[in-house]
Formats: sequence, C-alpha cells, structure tokens
Amino acid sequence: MSDFVAPNDFLDHTSSTPGGSRGKRPRVAWFSPLSFTGEASDCVGAYVSDLLLPLLSKRFDVELFHDSFEKHPLLPTHHYLAAHALHRENPFDIFFYQVEDHRRADFVRIHLGLIPGIVLFHDFLIAGKTPETIVRSPWQEVIRHYQDSSIEWQPRSEDASISVPFALREAGLAVCTLFSSARDAGEYRRQVKSQLEMNSDKPSPGFLLPLPIDVNSIARKVSKHAKDSPETIVGFCGSPALESRAHKLLDALSQCGDKFKLIWLLDKSQETAACDLLSEFEIRSFELYFGRSPKHWQRISAQLDLAVHTLFSVFGQPDPYLSISMSTGLGCIVTDFSTSHFLPDKAVFKVKPGDTESAQIREILLALKNEGGHRSFQAAIDYAREHHDHIQIANNLLMIFEDLTPMLAEVYSKWDALESSSRTWLLEQLKLDANKAIDEMPTQFQQIALACLQEHSYEIFE
Repeated sequence: MSDFVAPNDFLDHTSSTPGGSRGKRPRVAWFSPLSFTGEASDCVGAYVSDLLLPLLSKRFDVELFHDSFEKHPLLPTHHYLAAHALHRENPFDIFFYQVEDHRRADFVRIHLGLIPGIVLFHDFLIAGKTPETIVRSPWQEVIRHYQDSSIEWQPRSEDASISVPFALREAGLAVCTLFSSARDAGEYRRQVKSQLEMNSDKPSPGFLLPLPIDVNSIARKVSKHAKDSPETIVGFCGSPALESRAHKLLDALSQCGDKFKLIWLLDKSQETAACDLLSEFEIRSFELYFGRSPKHWQRISAQLDLAVHTLFSVFGQPDPYLSISMSTGLGCIVTDFSTSHFLPDKAVFKVKPGDTESAQIREILLALKNEGGHRSFQAAIDYAREHHDHIQIANNLLMIFEDLTPMLAEVYSKWDALESSSRTWLLEQLKLDANKAIDEMPTQFQQIALACLQEHSYEIFE
C-alpha cells in the first residue's frame, strides 16, 4: 500500500480515480448501526461511523445502510434490504461492513453474504446467537465456486451450520479484512487465514485499524491535590459479570476504606446485579450511571482520577472505552490478557487474573493515591494520540478504499457471474424437483398442476 497522508493533510489530499486519472468520486455503500440525533448508541459501529463519516464523505459519495427506516441528517440512508437493487441500478464501487457481536449489527452479517466487500471486524469471536437467516449458510460452497467456476454445485446439506465462535463466514466473504483489535488480527493470521484462502492465488489482505477517538474533543481537568485528599474518583464501565472482573475491583475498594469513590457506567438492565455486588462488598461511596456508550463514557471520564478497564475473556475488547480514558491521561488499570496484553507497560497498569487479582488492584490504587492520584499520565496520552487519532484512522481507511477499488471492480464483476450461474443452477434444481413431484401425482392431477404453474408465469416448468 502507498504511504498514508498526514492527519493535517486529510482535507487537502486530492482524490483521484484508480489509475491516477481524475474523475467522479467513488461510491461507497456503508453498512453499520447508526446513531441519530440525541441518541448515544452502545454499538461500536455507530460510534466509529459518527467519527469517520464526516471526514470520509468529503472524499467519497457515501450512502448508509442499516436496519430501520430512520434517516441520517446529512447522508443518504436506506434500509439494508434495498442495497442489492440500488447496486443494480447504479453500482457502488465499495461495500464496507462493520461486523460486531451485537444484536443491532446482525443485518451487517446477513447482507455480507449477498455482496462481498471490505470488512472491519470489531469482534472476530462471536458469543451471541447467529442470525437464523445465515445459520445454515453454504458459505464454503460459495467461496469454492467463486474461486473455480468450473466445479459442480453440490446439493444443499441439512447438516451445514455455523458452530464455531470465529466469524469464519464473514472473513471468508471479505475482500479485505480489517481488525480494530490487535488480538483478533493475530488470531486471523495464526489460525484462520490459511483455512479461508483454500486454493486462492490471491490471499485476502488484512490490516489492523484501531478504533478512533477524537483526541481534540476529550479533555480532563487535572487539579493538584494533596496526598491526603479525601476521595479519589475511580471510574468503571464493565458489566457485573465475571469476565469484567467487577467483583475483583469491588473487593479491592472494600479494603481501601473511604479513600476512593466509584463511578460505574453500565446498562440499566444490569442495575440489580450491580447493586447486589455493591452491597456484598459494602461499597458505600459510589454513583451509578446508566446508558453505557462511548459518548457517555467520554463525558464521565472528564471527572475521573483513575479508570479500571479489566476484562478476562476472549470475547469483546475494552476499547474504545480504554483508549478514551488513556487519551485524557487517566491512570488505567487493565487485565494482562488478550488485547490489553499488547499495550506498553508504561502506558497502563496491568494486573494478572487470578487469586491475587484484588490485591494487585488494591496496591495500584493505593500507590497512585499516595503519589497524588489526580495526576495525568503523559505516556497514556501519547499512546492514544499515536494509535487512535480519528483523523489518522480516517486517512488509513481512505487509502485502503482507494488502493482496493481496482480489485473490487474485478471482484464485483466476477460476483455477478457467480450470481448468474448459481441462479441458473437453482432454477434447474427447482424444475427437477417440481417435475419429480408432478410425476408422482395421480395422472388426473398432473395437467392441472402444470396448468397452474404456467398460469403464474413459471415458464421454467414448461
């Protein structure tokens, strides 16, 4: 790939069509959950869209597709079921999908099977239920036929199903795989990529594209407090479930007396479980905020002194909440596992999961308190700005779009041929099945059945 343009040059960087000739702006079909006026969505895809679309729409003609009939205030917006027909009327140059383990993003996974494209994975391991419409998707068969059109289509198998947590189907149908998590990018390279390429002589490229943050809009007032300041405010936005390690944090806080106040951001549905834990560990100084979303956490982080982003699970990732906290200079405590393991030690405080986890958290909290827990950590700020600045992320995605547009033109031409051949094969199978069913009817009903089919324009059965 060519070098990315510098963040400050984004709006001045001159776009050109593939091959270097100036011309019309490429058309992008953008699939993700969306946020609308006054709404703070917990979907990562909606958060990313809010940050990147204002920049990318200056360089591309972007049309949005989601699973409702609400309209974006600035860009053309459609229900995702209209995408195929709109593409036939006026072809898009790029289909872009954001895949995540969220019910509101299921439609993205569904449509990816209709038209492939560039896929940004926010979750590569899926814990939630697979949408019924794709649970028996013959995606392996589709990939084989795309790679070699000469092979025969096989009868549909009732045993075909998606049973592994990896989003293999979505990766297999991706022209280019992008990952917002370093851990997921590593899993793709180590375990999955070789399986998906099969006999392809053109491996699918894959890139790490960290989640963006608007570093210039996030600010935290850091005041100078004495070491004996009455309360240091600790923020937490994990769930009450075991994997977020809330029980370990509350155990540590319970052993620190009244030195800390907890601010906990969570979903309203988790209130009862959270209150039960707070009562169990006798935490008295706390505030609960409901409506977990990156935007809400950004507002809360401005009043925090420390943030805890523990997560001990192969599912999910602490970003963008963690990167938001780091960008404000908060001292951040993370679990030394999965995505957080890749962070530099000087930027965060890592704890090992297990029996001593609470003690580790307590020691870090008290050490930061004694040092003046209200201070700012420049290493965290520098890391967040270097890796998560939304203008740089938009530049990177822009260059990926431009570099892959010629390849996508070839892919969509080949995909059209695949659709045509598969449609012909399917109609032939229906004809055989229908004729077989008619042959098995009593003679007096066969002509009636044929007449009914022909009356309703089923010429294929003549």
